[in-house]
Amino acid sequence: MRRYKHKRHYVHGDQHESDAQLWYCGACDCFAPRSHFQELCPCPDHEAAQMASARQWRALYRAGTILHRPPTATNCFVQVSVPEGFLARR
Repeated sequence: MRRYKHKRHYVHGDQHESDAQLWYCGACDCFAPRSHFQELCPCPDHEAAQMASARQWRALYRAGTILHRPPTATNCFVQVSVPEGFLARR
């Protein structure tokens, strides 16, 4: 696993970098097994949750927070792409 100097940002549905059995739930703000999304997650619309994560990321970036999300991050719902400029402030 590559180490980055910037804080890792997870989008709803992203796989944990060091534990492939865990996925980030933006609605619950926790890592859980993939079954969480079908059984326990209160989020009725996972696509909307991903968009909310992206909006939050952009707001944090504009506020000067330095974040990182690998361009090859695995997501259990869809491939989520964020513009390169949002990966980290240089």
